[in-house]
Amino acid sequence: DGEEGDPDELKFEEKAKSVPVSFGVYLRRFQALVAEKPVLAYLLIENLLVGTICVVAEHIVSIQLDRDFGLSKTVNGLTNTLSILTIVPCFWYSDKLIDRFGHWGLILGGQCLLAFQFICYSLITKGTWYFMLVMPFIKGMVVTLHWAASVDLMQESVDASLSSTCQTLLTWFHFTIGGGIGFPLWSFMYQHYGAPATYRLAAVSAACVVTLLHGVLARHQARSSAEASDK
Repeated sequence: DGEEGDPDELKFEEKAKSVPVSFGVYLRRFQALVAEKPVLAYLLIENLLVGTICVVAEHIVSIQLDRDFGLSKTVNGLTNTLSILTIVPCFWYSDKLIDRFGHWGLILGGQCLLAFQFICYSLITKGTWYFMLVMPFIKGMVVTLHWAASVDLMQESVDASLSSTCQTLLTWFHFTIGGGIGFPLWSFMYQHYGAPATYRLAAVSAACVVTLLHGVLARHQARSSAEASDK
């Protein structure tokens, strides 16, 4: 016969497991994890910057279609529908793309497409507005490549107990903080300098993020290789 534990001790253990852990504890654990894996800090900062820039594709484009081009709300809504039609199949094949190009490969590729997207937007005029119906397909690829790779990389890099917390932080950095910075910033740019100038600045910003991230990753890889060779 197996030995049974003390009933009072078992009740205490069950009660301890049922006590919810505060969000602050999860944050401290994540902070320690970031110190161990700096790549997570790169991912969060990159999402904050890209989230700030992506506001242009979501907000300024819609305003330009309405105010500058005088197009109907139907056309405005159609651009979102076309973007979704691109997002669905891209997400469907995202695992295969990650396996082939890697997480950072997709993230950098999405940023390059983001810069290209804004260059194209800056060239569209009221007389060539119909090209706006082509741009959502690029926008859909940008959203899918970047976000699918970011979420999957975060999921693979943390312990299961921190998964929900880390995904929440990723969402905060990209949409909440990034969007909170981006909306007033790009709205100011549009109001004072117009849509084309806003798109050009967004393209330059996206290119700078790509260059900066590529340099940081290259330096991180070189440091990791040097540490591995020392061992």
